[in-house]
Amino acid sequence: LMTLSRGPPGSPAAAIFLRHERTIRVLLLPAFYGLMSLQGVLFTLGIVINGGDGRHFRGWTPRRAYWTEMYTAAFYVGDIYESYALFVFGQIIVDVLQGKVFKSFGQKRDVQATTRSRNSRDSDDDADDASNTDSDSDNSTQSTWQPPPISLRLLLNQMKWLTAFGIKLFCWTCGLQAVCRLSINVMGYWGILEQIFSFGNKEGLDAGLLQTESTSEKTEYF
Repeated sequence: LMTLSRGPPGSPAAAIFLRHERTIRVLLLPAFYGLMSLQGVLFTLGIVINGGDGRHFRGWTPRRAYWTEMYTAAFYVGDIYESYALFVFGQIIVDVLQGKVFKSFGQKRDVQATTRSRNSRDSDDDADDASNTDSDSDNSTQSTWQPPPISLRLLLNQMKWLTAFGIKLFCWTCGLQAVCRLSINVMGYWGILEQIFSFGNKEGLDAGLLQTESTSEKTEYF
């Protein structure tokens, strides 16, 4: 059904369907980010009730550190979809601007052709010559419209590429940040390389290198 409604590729119906689909993706951002916020609230609840099994955490302090990091990671995951929605929104804006520029360029060429045809009709006094001029002006009106010059199309394409590249860089940054924090938390939870990732789960073992407050702040703002 969706394949039939979108029309053949390259048709106006397909362009409208694609723009509508992108708009839906942007509108899903509040729902997804709200879901990640709810997940963060549940992680905070784990701190309050001191939830967690004794096999992974020997006391409240490492549990608190783990739930706090997971609370932050939940919003990092929400930032991934936020950056993706921003990327889709940028595509919509650039496509709309590109269509507006092409449309205004075509209208400008039509106005110029109409003005020339009116001037040519006013300069003729003979009725027979005027009729011939009208027919010639109509043909000139149809033939004077040309697609936008290659320089304008290249400029718009470069602007679209530059905008998409900047937003993609933001998407990659958010994605790598979320993957990094989740990987560190999972390794600390399962006790992998405890000298680096440990939350201080065992007695006599301090927090790992990547779980200290100073390192966490550096990795967060890096």
